[in-house]
Amino acid sequence: MGTLLGLLGPALWGIALALLVMSPVLLPIILRWLADREIFFARGKEGDYRAVTRNGKFRKGVVIYKDFKEYNGPEEERRGSIEEDKAVPTRFRKWWREQCGGIFPLWIPRVDEVYRYNFRWIKLYKVKPKETEDGYVNDAPLPNGQHAVSFEKELDYIYLRDANYFFLLKDAETAETIIDVDSKTKDQIKVGISVNIYAVVTLRILNPYKALFRVDNWLDVTLIAIESALRSWASKRTYLEVLRKKESLEHQRDKEFLTTLTEPDQGEQLVKYVLSRYGAQVKRIQFIEVELPAKFIEQVNLAEAAKKEAERIITLADARARQITATFDPILARGEAGIAVRALEALGEAGQSPSNWIITAGPGLVENLTKLASGVNIPKKGGGT
Repeated sequence: MGTLLGLLGPALWGIALALLVMSPVLLPIILRWLADREIFFARGKEGDYRAVTRNGKFRKGVVIYKDFKEYNGPEEERRGSIEEDKAVPTRFRKWWREQCGGIFPLWIPRVDEVYRYNFRWIKLYKVKPKETEDGYVNDAPLPNGQHAVSFEKELDYIYLRDANYFFLLKDAETAETIIDVDSKTKDQIKVGISVNIYAVVTLRILNPYKALFRVDNWLDVTLIAIESALRSWASKRTYLEVLRKKESLEHQRDKEFLTTLTEPDQGEQLVKYVLSRYGAQVKRIQFIEVELPAKFIEQVNLAEAAKKEAERIITLADARARQITATFDPILARGEAGIAVRALEALGEAGQSPSNWIITAGPGLVENLTKLASGVNIPKKGGGT
């Protein structure tokens, strides 16, 4: 027995020493294995926020985002930052951050849990997506050829980075527009039309705790506030101004446009309203397409076609008048001789077609025209010249 212990002792010490030497490599692997199964630890990715609950109650928030700065609103909220144990040596904490990355402790399994929630959103795709994509629900083609794709799935994180979400504002009533009915009578009518606005909003979460625990589905209520503000904005602008918003270089005018949007009931600037209540920052609203009513487009097209036809007729008439002036003014300036030359040319042109009949006013017409063209006086009846 003593001999066996004498042999095992060095072996065990060797294994322990090897584990100690390999621990900087083995420990992160072991911790990741545990974190993926949420046993004592959990794991996230850069740019995410994960909330930890204990028996259903919020315990702490974990920010996996370098240099993340949380929005400090008028209300004090429980902030989501990684709690560092001051009793742990600074050198070990530095090693943990460098080697273990997004792994963080849960402590009590099945008691401390990562918070999960159902989330639904719509994204814009340039091509039809595959139905096998994670969370795919359905998609709908848009007038501009792109696709609005709906997703829904259970999430255990919330983005702390910029994210784009699609929404459709239907039947937004625009301000009345003065349209010329008749340019001659100067009749005008006032028309207010409804437009459909296809838009993409860029959002960033600055207060993840408030977005997750102080409102039910933060994206839905944020988009409802944006749609309400846009509907109010459109009601004060003509459909032409709404169309110009789509065509403008929006990345140069984002702040200017956002300052014009206010929450209708509160009269508060939209950006401040959404941020203070839902913890989300509205960074950009881009109009992808503005759809006018089909009947209105048909009437505009008919009016435009009639206008172009009138312009074409006027252009042709002006061209003909200029042609007549250029052709016949020199003839008239030469008097009877010029008229006679033009008459001879007309007779010659008419005679080139075999189907034309030339009927003269009497014998000697061609002879008299020739004399006029050459400047010879033709005797008049009664002996005059």
